[in-house]
Amino acid sequence: MIRTWLVIPLLALVACANAGEDFENICHAEARSGAASIADPAQRAQHIAQWLEANVSSSDAKEAMAALAHASPESRGELLRAAARELGYTGDCPMADAR
Repeated sequence: MIRTWLVIPLLALVACANAGEDFENICHAEARSGAASIADPAQRAQHIAQWLEANVSSSDAKEAMAALAHASPESRGELLRAAARELGYTGDCPMADAR
């Protein structure tokens, strides 16, 4: 039988792992969604947003994306990188470099 005091840290690890996977998807959303081939910027953005909605599940990642929507365009890249690092994703992030 698993003790309750062991379950909480395990759930936290699972939540961080899911958030890390979500940030990998966020950071590579343009390529993974197939939006890189869409010429119209508005259509490309809409396609990425729909793909993210369907492929990001952790509440931490969703909260970070919501915060990015309210940030200035100049600060979004660094905010995305900081949120990703905080939740366990340390890989590259092409989306943070996008303008």
